[in-house]
Amino acid sequence: MLIVETIRKIRLSIHRDNKSIRQTARELRVSRNTVRKAVRSEQTGFTYRRSSQPRPVLGAFGPKKGVKSLSV
Repeated sequence: MLIVETIRKIRLSIHRDNKSIRQTARELRVSRNTVRKAVRSEQTGFTYRRSSQPRPVLGAFGPKKGVKSLSV
C-alpha cells in the first residue's frame, strides 16, 4: 500500500528533479510499475482489499480426530 507521502516523493522526483522512473524506483525502493502508476494517476492513495482471507492448507499437520485441545 502506498501512502500519500510516498506518492508525493515519487511525483516530486519525476517532475521537479527530472529523475528517471528507474532511478526513482531504486531510490524509494518501490517497483517501476508502482512509480508509473503513481505518476499517471490522479489518486492520492492506493489500497488493495481482499474479498476474503484464504484459509491455510494444513494437510497432514491439521488437528487429529479424537484428541481434545487444551483449554486455558
